[in-house]
Amino acid sequence: MRLREMDKVTQKRLIYVKRLHMHAQEHVSNGTDFDKMVAVHHLDNAIELLLKCVAASYGISFKNPLKVNFPTLWGRVNDKYKEKQGSELPNKTEVFYIHKIRTDVQHWGKAPFSLDSIKEFDEQTHGFMQSILNTVYGSKYEELSLSSLVKNLRIKSLLFEAERYIQNEKWKEAIREVAIAFFAAKEKMQRRRHVLTVPRLGLGIEGSIVGIEHTLSILALGLDLEDYNKFVENTPAVMFPLREEPVIQWKGEANFTKENTLFCFNFALNSILEWNL
Repeated sequence: MRLREMDKVTQKRLIYVKRLHMHAQEHVSNGTDFDKMVAVHHLDNAIELLLKCVAASYGISFKNPLKVNFPTLWGRVNDKYKEKQGSELPNKTEVFYIHKIRTDVQHWGKAPFSLDSIKEFDEQTHGFMQSILNTVYGSKYEELSLSSLVKNLRIKSLLFEAERYIQNEKWKEAIREVAIAFFAAKEKMQRRRHVLTVPRLGLGIEGSIVGIEHTLSILALGLDLEDYNKFVENTPAVMFPLREEPVIQWKGEANFTKENTLFCFNFALNSILEWNL
């Protein structure tokens, strides 16, 4: 079952699996205990949702789907997988260990594992996802495009290019496409909600007023101010002269890392989806 042959519900659920994984990756290397806890939750959630996708694709039903525990889910899917594929589900030891760690985190509120360990969990989750996508759906991880959730064709194309650069670890190029996509979407929303475009901050009383107007304009778009400011710090300025290609202006010392790129991509995608563009 190739990705393009799937029903839309299955395809969308698999895209959510990847979205959970990418959110986990954003937190993986931040280093704090809280980030590690969030990451392991997302990794475990991605695995569980993927197993439920396979269960649905294999026609497996549960008496009470909302109360199915993880070992039962794994066992039922594994039996059908073995029947169809001739082998058991891969990486059982690693997957169950990640689930155990997530359970410990949820119940005890601690992250008793190292940064190197959470990076290993990320790699193991990625490997499991790649294997299942290949054997069950005949597809690749890279073919699950989060940008397909976006309606606007131009913005979707920009985010698709960003995803392609992320897969190739070209962080600067990815951030550039993300910035263009986000600010193009932001401009559309400013017009839709009649939010005035606020000029760059000045000095003195005038600058203070502009600063207040700027803050209000961001809040009026439904954006988290702290996350928006972090996004702006990690992306170039983008301007859209009439009937011309966007003008890109890099500023300050750029920090092109995987973590910053994933943050920028996730922030832009979440904003654009919330705006229903």
